[in-house]
Amino acid sequence: VGRLAHYKRPDVVLDAMAPICESHDLLLLFAGDADSSVPGTKPMLDDMHAVVERAGLQSRVRFLGHRSDIENLMAAADILVHGAQKEAFGLVLAEALALGLPIVSTRVEGTSEVLEGNGYLLVPPNNPPRLPEAVLQPLARPADRLASARRQARGRARRHAPATLTRAITEASEEGAPGLAQARAASGRR
Repeated sequence: VGRLAHYKRPDVVLDAMAPICESHDLLLLFAGDADSSVPGTKPMLDDMHAVVERAGLQSRVRFLGHRSDIENLMAAADILVHGAQKEAFGLVLAEALALGLPIVSTRVEGTSEVLEGNGYLLVPPNNPPRLPEAVLQPLARPADRLASARRQARGRARRHAPATLTRAITEASEEGAPGLAQARAASGRR
């Protein structure tokens, strides 16, 4: 989900997941626009389409292009696989957290800050052999454990939501500046 650019490495995800799509009854969806401004993206996407064609995986791998219903797609998904080789923040990871979606991601700057220590599976970048094992692990969880993990993820996402963080910063600054808190209380504002 997101911009399909070379540095996001959807090709690594495809290379890793294609061999197990059929045997594990998986449907692999790539949603997002191709970012042709990033060098290497067009040849990478051409190669990905060729891999799908050669392997006969057209019914298992779909390139959806731009979608306005990403939240619905993610809510219906079983897992998000994020193969980026570099990532500034990873908005798609925050969106997946908010939906309680299990995540397997590469351990790169930007993703590890969002996911580290939260029970998500982080694998080395550009390492296709590690991805299938990591993806199959959460998919094999019993339904009750998966539901519990999704609830916990949604709670983590709420704690990191902009409104929650803004409120925490405001409260912390007011504790450090009691005059501000008193002025707000006197004016009836919180």
